Amino acid sequence: MSSAKAIAFIGRGGVEQRIEGRTSNFGVERVNKVNAESAFDLASITKIMATTTLLMLAVDRGLVKLDLKVSNLFPEWRESNKEDLTLEDLLRHESGLEEWRPFYITCNSTEETFTKIASLPLKYPKKSEFHYSDLNFIVLGRVAETIYQAPISKVFQEEIARPLMLANSTFSSPPNPENVVATSIGDSIEAKMVRTKVPYKVPEDVENFKSWRTRVLSGEINDGNSFHIFKGAAGHAGLFSSLNDLSLYVQGLINGFIKRETLNEFSKPRSTEDQGIGFKRFRKLNSEFAIGHLVLREQGLRLICNGRPHLFILEIDSTREVSINPWQKFGVRNLRNFLPGIKNSIRIKNLLNCSLKFDYSLAAFARRCLNFD
Repeated sequence: MSSAKAIAFIGRGGVEQRIEGRTSNFGVERVNKVNAESAFDLASITKIMATTTLLMLAVDRGLVKLDLKVSNLFPEWRESNKEDLTLEDLLRHESGLEEWRPFYITCNSTEETFTKIASLPLKYPKKSEFHYSDLNFIVLGRVAETIYQAPISKVFQEEIARPLMLANSTFSSPPNPENVVATSIGDSIEAKMVRTKVPYKVPEDVENFKSWRTRVLSGEINDGNSFHIFKGAAGHAGLFSSLNDLSLYVQGLINGFIKRETLNEFSKPRSTEDQGIGFKRFRKLNSEFAIGHLVLREQGLRLICNGRPHLFILEIDSTREVSINPWQKFGVRNLRNFLPGIKNSIRIKNLLNCSLKFDYSLAAFARRCLNFD
């Protein structure tokens, strides 16, 4: 696949970048050096950069309130124990919905998928426990489309990409198919999840789906539900973007693209100190919090953060893991506090130790940005 790495440090003095690697190691016709405009499959960062941001803009404009019941938008939710769930419950991952299901195995359309989600029993107590779920943001993507009366791909372009001048951020496919970082060999990761029932005991069977992808994925969305059901444009996954565009996006947040009071509201915790509205909360050195996004599938780490200064690391390696990691400045001794519960943070350790994943110059640059030395 690829061993591409890209870092951007956003500080008061501007943006500084370091980039290395190629768009693919094998399996594609054209292989190019990665640059600041190379497209990465952002995977679950779509939840923040697109869906959460669109809903923050809607709140800014008075188009919606966080206490709006989902059942007020979608009548099928009134016929289940989900009737009182609100947008905030879904954004906080406190809906009680299960974490993940391969809907493409049993559903043939987006409507069938939404109907399926509405009919599913809740796996966890609602409104009281945090359980990260793709299902929440699949539904929130449809909420955004309902509010703006347009497909999420079009709304993203009109409301986020154009105002922030994001030239390389699109749903479904990258703007330049010759400058995109490959991700994995087909649907191999999700097929394994279905076959082994790890980490989720899903009822679907591998044998009941005949369209598993086996080619190297370059320029098409990795996430199975997004690709097979939503044609690459969904609220939980489907966005391509570049180092330059991610930097512009975060600078937009810093400079008032979202009202400060709205961003502050979305940063507040409820049932757990580690989760805001849409955003994950990360403890900093001085007991303050940075907001961002952290998702683990296998060993993949994805993070996007607001505040200054910032470090962004975009990485895709030959094991399919996609990383977008920005941090506020903090000391190396606080790394375990920053990533509580993660025992095998190999990628981070390798970065800090200047070994394996990064060459010395790139790792040294990251260390300087983070003030680790």
